[in-house]
Amino acid sequence: MAATESGTSSSSRLRIQFLGSGRAAADFAPPPLGAELLVGRPAGDVSPDLPLDAPSVSRRHAAIAFSDGEWRIRNLGKGGTLVDQVPLGEGERRVL
Repeated sequence: MAATESGTSSSSRLRIQFLGSGRAAADFAPPPLGAELLVGRPAGDVSPDLPLDAPSVSRRHAAIAFSDGEWRIRNLGKGGTLVDQVPLGEGERRVL
């Protein structure tokens, strides 16, 4: 997954490319203050905001939030979340 920001301040949108998933890139508006966009694999009771239907994706894979003028990603699993080709540790956050 690769991300780029467009716009300014709280109107910033995030363009996400889902690398290797076959899914087209998509633009997302910031979620409400304090909320996160869940990235994951749809299954059972999990209905992610950014669904990726691939066996390598956890049901709750990562969370993306907009705070203090920056987009941030948080790894929710034990691995598999990369930012700029660098893996995030479990629970680690990174500015996009």
